[in-house]
Amino acid sequence: MKKHILLYDAIEFGHHKNFIVFYAKNLVSLNCSVSIIFPNADQLIHEFDAAEIEHIRLVNYQKSKNVKSLRFKVWQNWQELKTNLKSVSQKVDLMFIMWFDDFKFHSDHPILLKFFLRYFNWTFKCPWIGINVHQVHFRKKTNNHEIWCKELITNHSQCNGVGIFDEGILDMYQGVITKSVYLFPDVTKTEKANSLDKSNSKKIVLPGVGDRRKGILRFIRSADLAVNKDWEFIILGKINWNDFTDTEQLEITQTLNSQRVRCTGFIESEALMNEYVDHADLIFAAYEDFPHSSNILTKAAAFKKFVLVNEGYLMAERIRNYQIGLVMEKNIELDLNVLHESTKKLCPQFEEYFQLHSVGKLKSVLESILK
Repeated sequence: MKKHILLYDAIEFGHHKNFIVFYAKNLVSLNCSVSIIFPNADQLIHEFDAAEIEHIRLVNYQKSKNVKSLRFKVWQNWQELKTNLKSVSQKVDLMFIMWFDDFKFHSDHPILLKFFLRYFNWTFKCPWIGINVHQVHFRKKTNNHEIWCKELITNHSQCNGVGIFDEGILDMYQGVITKSVYLFPDVTKTEKANSLDKSNSKKIVLPGVGDRRKGILRFIRSADLAVNKDWEFIILGKINWNDFTDTEQLEITQTLNSQRVRCTGFIESEALMNEYVDHADLIFAAYEDFPHSSNILTKAAAFKKFVLVNEGYLMAERIRNYQIGLVMEKNIELDLNVLHESTKKLCPQFEEYFQLHSVGKLKSVLESILK
């Protein structure tokens, strides 16, 4: 009998759209019917072919009018989810909460959180799996109370397990909850446009929104170094100006005006983003204090491009394990010629890494969950 799977996400920006499309396509290929609750869900229709869309129902996410206080944000997110579920008339066999991070309790009094859980057990009857995107409390120093608070919701009677993208915390996570923990691949689109003029200059690109966390200040300061004068620096995305002080904004503006760094602005087409990546000699992903997975590694592996990352956490572990880039100490000046030359000494496992984070791997994980 065909299973009915619901994909729920209240966030539209960033990778959210691509992920929900990837999951829906693979679930349809596994003989499931799929409902999607998503902001402006009608716009997703062009992401599916005629055969797929026959098995997919698109439902526009309805945002709650309630003002979400910090303490009761999680409570209100669950209430909002329940309200949106009423738009799905067919019985749901399993729901994937695609951004589970917003459905986990913050540190609070145990009695209050246990009351929340008891209420949800009583009122929420849809089987679900939560996809964790950011599991900071398993990567950074924390305490047992914080972990207990955040993972308490997995004791919900309808929880069928959780998903993560970080293989480094798999055993630790499974050790603190009683439900299954599934390791998901960090998939990405790899279709490539053919619209850029090729040049002979060496290029380093910083993909995505240019903000403090992405290391944009280090990126632009590297462009001003004399040793990097033969390199072309490109930010593939818009700059989040609100993330910087007035002095830093002036520094960024002056560097852009000097044309030492070029900023494309927002790139709507991921195929065009991929073309820029394919033309690059190095990918800059030296994010600051970033303990999470990033599918820029998957994208770089697809196009066989070396990535520069900061020391520490998951990305550095993957770079070392698969030799698909270089791990740098924080705050040191970057001599790109030396770094580029150093990549020639590596034995990169681009294909092995890409297969671990491929659409085929995603289908395999989903199949194991549906059994």
